[in-house]
Amino acid sequence: MLNSLKNSFIQQTKEKSKDIYNSKVDAFINYLEEECGANSKNYREILNSIGINKILDSVEYYVHNYGINYKSTVDSYITVLKGFFSYLAYNHDINNQTFDSTKEIYSLDEAIKNKIEQLKLNMTQMKDPISDDEFFQLLKECNRIIESYSVDNYDLENSYKTEAGLFISAIMMKLVMLTGIKNAVFLTINKEDYLEDVNKLRINGIWIKLPDNLARDFKKYNSLRDKILKVNEILDDNRKNFFINKVGQQINPRHISPVVYKVMNKVIGTFEGESLCKYVIMNLIQSGMDIMEIKCLSTFSLDTCLHCKELLNISNEKDRDKYFNLKLLNSHIYDML
Repeated sequence: MLNSLKNSFIQQTKEKSKDIYNSKVDAFINYLEEECGANSKNYREILNSIGINKILDSVEYYVHNYGINYKSTVDSYITVLKGFFSYLAYNHDINNQTFDSTKEIYSLDEAIKNKIEQLKLNMTQMKDPISDDEFFQLLKECNRIIESYSVDNYDLENSYKTEAGLFISAIMMKLVMLTGIKNAVFLTINKEDYLEDVNKLRINGIWIKLPDNLARDFKKYNSLRDKILKVNEILDDNRKNFFINKVGQQINPRHISPVVYKVMNKVIGTFEGESLCKYVIMNLIQSGMDIMEIKCLSTFSLDTCLHCKELLNISNEKDRDKYFNLKLLNSHIYDML
C-alpha cells in the first residue's frame, strides 16, 4: 500500500521531477518498512504519528544506506518528504502534526540542520541534473535547427543574425551533450584542434572521435565559420578560436552562457547549463568512465563529479541489488556454500 501511495504521489509531480521524487520516497518507504515495521495493516498509523526524531532517523538511514555525502541531497530529501506528507493530508486524510504545523516544521528544519552538521556532510550547494525528457527535448530541437539551417542564409540574414546564433548554440550544446564540458572549455579550443578529415576534436589535450551525426554537424559549422570570417573580413589561422560568435568575434567569457545555451533557454527557459552537464557526467560515469578522467575532460570540480556519482548511486540502488545478487549467484563459491 505504501508503494501505491508513492506511485499516486509521483504521478501528480512535474515530469522533470519524477525520477528524483521517486528515488527519495523509495528510500523513505524502505526506512519505514525496515526500521519501523510498516506494512499494509499499520501504515496509516505510522504515517500519522511519525515525529521529528523518526524523520531524523530516516535521514541517518538515508545517508548511511545510500552513501550520501552532500547537504543538498538531504535538503532535497526533506523537501520531497514535505511534499509527500502534504499530498497524503490533502488526498488520503493522513494528517501528520510534524508536517501540518508551522511551528513543528520550523523545529524540524532546525533539527535537520543539526543532524547535517553531526553527519559532517559536504555543505557545497549542488544543482540537480535535468530529466531524461528534457535532454531529449533539447537534442530534438538542436537537431531540427542544425538540419534546417542553410549556410547561405548567413548572407541573407539581417544584422541580428538570429538563425546563425541558434545554429551555433545547437552545435555547441551537442558537444556539451557528448562531453559535459564547462563553458570555459569552448574558449580553449582553437582551429588546429579540429581535424575535419578524420572527424576529431581535441579537448583539454584529449582527441575525441566525433559520432557520425555530430561529425556531419561539425562540418556544417566549419563551413559557416569560414563564411562568417569571410563576410566580416576577419583573417583566420590555426591559433584562432574554433568557436566564434555569429559575427566572427571571440566569445566574451563573461557572456558565454547566452551564446552556448540559447537553444536551451528557448526550450526549457534557462541559460544555466550545469544541470545539463551533470546529466551528461552521470551518463559518462554509468558508461564506466573514471571520475578523474571526466574531471579532466569536463573541467568540472571533483566535488561536482562526486555529487553526480552520488545521484547515480541513489537512482541505481534497486538495480545495484540485482547486479550483486546476480554476480553472487554466478560465483562458483555460491554453490559450495
